[in-house]
Amino acid sequence: MVNYAYVQDRVDYGYGKAALKIGETVTIYRPSSGINPISGPNVVGVTYLSYNVDWSYMKANKPGNAIYQLIIDGHLIQPFDYLVYSKATFYVDEREPIAPVNGVLCNRIVNITRPIADYSPGANPYGGYEKNNILTIMESAPISVLQKGRGSTNAYKLPLDTKSPGYILMVPALPGVELRIGDLIDDDRGVRIALTNVEKSEFGFRCLADSVEV
Repeated sequence: MVNYAYVQDRVDYGYGKAALKIGETVTIYRPSSGINPISGPNVVGVTYLSYNVDWSYMKANKPGNAIYQLIIDGHLIQPFDYLVYSKATFYVDEREPIAPVNGVLCNRIVNITRPIADYSPGANPYGGYEKNNILTIMESAPISVLQKGRGSTNAYKLPLDTKSPGYILMVPALPGVELRIGDLIDDDRGVRIALTNVEKSEFGFRCLADSVEV
């Protein structure tokens, strides 16, 4: 009978030795929430990391891809840990037995908020969006934000209107983080988008979003 735990241990050890030879120093963050996930209190260690889109190191990345194979000591990491160093920031994807570790390249720093509405019966105050009446779900959090093929048509359909850009987001499933359709994302470019579809799996959140003006 195959001792899979032993095999996994040896594979992780081998990845660690390879990273030591060809990788660079990286800091591991293990967030306890979506608020400031790569801040000092969340540091759990420092190790070595090398990455590529293909195990053979014979393929270059292409636009629209955020998934990399990470060469790193698997003993030190858990799903949704952040790996930060001078050239890039990744979060660890769900790990599959024996297979190389997948990581998601984070290209944006975002705040994710949710407008709070009063749903109590009877007469209520104004129920639209108010910037001071929001729930903060994630703050200063690295995620992946990539453009998707088609945007949405402007509702006013004026002669010079163009389609609003659409996006695909990949977000780590950090403790306490649950995303919903309608959540708002403000990124480090000053761009605001709203979630239009949310899928959660063992790989975290995969979302569709469109640009909004509020």
